[in-house]
Amino acid sequence: LTVIATGKLFVVLPQVAEKCEQLLREEDESTFGISETTSGILVPLAYPFPHLGKVLAFVFVSFGAWYVGRELTPGQTAVMAATGTLSSFASPLITIPYLLDQYQLPQDLFALFVLPGFLTTRLADVVGVMHLMTLTLIVTQVLQKRLRIRWVSLIVATCALLVCLGVTGAASRWYLASTTPKYDLDERLLRIEIPSPHEDVFVYRSRDKITNRPPPQSSTLDRIKTDKVLRVGYHPDHLPYSFFNLQQQLVGLDVELMHRLAMRLQVRLEFIPYAYDTVIEQLEAGEIDLAVGGLILNPERLLRAGFTQPYQTATMAVVLPDHRRGEFDTWDDPHMPLDLQLGVIYEDLVVAARRNLPHIDIVQIDSIKSFFSKDLDNLDGLIIAAEEGPFGT
Repeated sequence: LTVIATGKLFVVLPQVAEKCEQLLREEDESTFGISETTSGILVPLAYPFPHLGKVLAFVFVSFGAWYVGRELTPGQTAVMAATGTLSSFASPLITIPYLLDQYQLPQDLFALFVLPGFLTTRLADVVGVMHLMTLTLIVTQVLQKRLRIRWVSLIVATCALLVCLGVTGAASRWYLASTTPKYDLDERLLRIEIPSPHEDVFVYRSRDKITNRPPPQSSTLDRIKTDKVLRVGYHPDHLPYSFFNLQQQLVGLDVELMHRLAMRLQVRLEFIPYAYDTVIEQLEAGEIDLAVGGLILNPERLLRAGFTQPYQTATMAVVLPDHRRGEFDTWDDPHMPLDLQLGVIYEDLVVAARRNLPHIDIVQIDSIKSFFSKDLDNLDGLIIAAEEGPFGT
């Protein structure tokens, strides 16, 4: 009860030693002085070493592998147990992240280990008390050459333990099999809708069905006022700025912004798709009045089109396996491997990446989806805006 209340095994060491002395006195009064001295020495000596409570905490690594849909082989489990035992001299708050990296498991799992820590650490300390008392009593009896094995009691206790473990294991397997977690964050993202959308909206899925109109003879704003139509160019697959949800509705940050603009102007809103290599031509031809979708501001585009003041400044980052995150702490890390291959989606970024990272092989790819395809397993990471990365992964 004391260790549960305090959450510190160190606090109850005097009580553990006292209880061991009491049990030894009850066993044999003739060895009282020796037993008292031995217990008082053994308990502090055994305390720094890993106890079963700490070792059992590493079962979380196996749980984490199951949780993300992986399975540790028996060999990996054995190595994990051995590594965990040796690393138990340190705090689990240090060793658990290390083991997650060793088995290439997401570091986000560590939050699942920390959240119930108030309860699990206290249960681990209870097991630690039992471990210390058992170890002290056995070693004391061995030193006094008074250790006796009661085979009948040992066999009965072992059988009962095996039965309990079997029942617990079977129940755990049944429960885990029936509650396999399902990843649905992508579906939840694709259920996003525009709150309070503009009523007069039409979305073109292809440029073939667009009604042609003559090139602009006046300012864009004057034409919008005259025609009562706002034509907005969009990219159909640029999360989180413009994309189609599960209901095939065009949504996204920039799309919602255009809904609000059309409502303020009280005009019809039309969305027309564009490609990065045709967007400027579409603007010049008057096919669209403006373009949205996280377009990058560069000198080539500035020569032919105007840009509003940026409402967001993107931070470039690298999408890569979680266990390799330490390799890309900074762009100018001298210890960065020289044989890296990084993917880039936008042509503008390809030029900038090759200029700033000359020692890295930069490969242009079609989309963030293609980065996760099996055909591009050779890529070590993907350079992308940090604001886009979470939506694409």
